[in-house]
Formats: sequence, structure tokens, C-alpha cells
Amino acid sequence: MMSSVRAFTYWALIWVYWIALIISAILAAANGVTVKGTGVVFEIITWLQGFKPWIALLILITLLSKGALSLLGPSPARRESLQRTLENLQQYLFKGKDGPLHDYRVTIFRYSRWNWKVLTWLAIWRDGRSVHSGWLMPYMRTGHLTLNCRSCWNVPFDGKRIQGVAGQVFSCNQVITIKDLRLLSPSSTNKQLADYAKQVWVTSEWLKSRLEDGSSFARSYCGIPIEINRKPWGAIIIDSKDYQLPDDDPVRFQKTMGLIGQIVGNILKGG
Repeated sequence: MMSSVRAFTYWALIWVYWIALIISAILAAANGVTVKGTGVVFEIITWLQGFKPWIALLILITLLSKGALSLLGPSPARRESLQRTLENLQQYLFKGKDGPLHDYRVTIFRYSRWNWKVLTWLAIWRDGRSVHSGWLMPYMRTGHLTLNCRSCWNVPFDGKRIQGVAGQVFSCNQVITIKDLRLLSPSSTNKQLADYAKQVWVTSEWLKSRLEDGSSFARSYCGIPIEINRKPWGAIIIDSKDYQLPDDDPVRFQKTMGLIGQIVGNILKGG
């Protein structure tokens, strides 16, 4: 349902953008022409010049629709291609593993200056952070049972208090792998929570609150940076309930994951 609404919104914005652009261009051209005399051409241009006050409004509509398209992301076709790429990566890495496939997730986080999750603002302010200090927001995830992602990670410009594996990947712009993490539960001790939190750049309090909400945590992670036009765009986070990643050859695994990041970046860019 959500994908069909997104597709309808995307194509509606495309139509609005081009219609407003073409009409504003015609009106601007008509107002730059001086025609004397009579006849059909004179009548048409005079009629068009009567719409001069609408030019500014149409230009504004053009800019707003272009901005909305940028926020909406890639076209439905490219978005579907991106989703298939993530699902293929999930299958490639975890096919044949014990347990359901949604225990092994692949998530894309996109960098945004603002955190637009209004319901999280109070918690952010309580933590002494700012909603416009730079955030990695969930963009896309594999599986139909795990599409809802609550996590968003602070990546402030000063480099201090960067949150999560995604934040570290985005900050250092390189592949990061973490393995052999402890299996957490609501009964985990404070020391166990602290050890886990330190390895994934979060706080023990955050872990404890999520465990109380019924969340579970991975035992291994792989983070992959995404670049567009050689600028950091976001990160891919692979998390697994298995304590190991399928990286029998760590060097080759790192190179392969780096290539995956480039492929995703090209899809997002439109290449």
C-alpha cells in the first residue's frame, strides 16, 4: 500500500513539475516580446501577458515540486531495483542459515541534517542533542516483517558522540565489521550491557530501554558506506543473529562489501 502511494505521489509531482515549468517558461517568453498591430499572434501574446502575475507562483511551484521529488528519493523503478539488490544481498550472505531470514537484515540509512521523527524530539532534547545536528535516518530495509525501523543515529558535525554502527561507518567512510557479540536479554547484567554498548557505540541505558520494549539485538554487524558523487550519502547496515559473518576471507569480504556500497550508490544516483 505504502509503495503504491509513494509511486502515485512521485508521478504526480513529476507532472506538476513539468507542467509548471513549461507554462512559466511560455509566460516569461510572452512577457519578453513586444508585438504591435492586430491579428491572431497579437491577441495570443496579449492574452498570455495578462497572466504575468502568475509567473512567480509557477516558478515557486516548480521549485517546491523539485524539492519534494528530491526528498522522495529515486523513481519507483529504481527503488524497486534497490530493494531487489538488498534482498539479493541478504540471500547471498545468509541463505541456509538457521532461523527465519528476517533474523538477518539489511538496512539503508540516509544522512539528513534534520531528524524528522517528531515523536523522538523530546528524547533527543533530554539527551542534550539537537534535532538538526545531523542524523542517519532509516531509508529502506529487507523483508516484509521488519520494514518498520525505529532507529536513527546522530552524527554531529563536531564528530563527538557519534551514535551506532551506522554513525561510525558514515563518519569514517569505510567498511566496519563487528562479530562475536554477546546475546542480550532483559536479564543481562549491567556489565554485559556496557560491554555490548561499547562495541556498537550506543549507551547501556538505550539498550536496556529497547530490551524492555521487546527488541532484540544482533550478534554481528557489517557496515558499508554509500557515496554519491564522491560524497558520503549514507550507510548500509547488515545485522545478524549469528555471532559470525560469512567472511572466511576477511580481505575479500571487505572488498566485496565495498563494491556493494558502490552499486547501491549508483542505483541511488541513477547510474
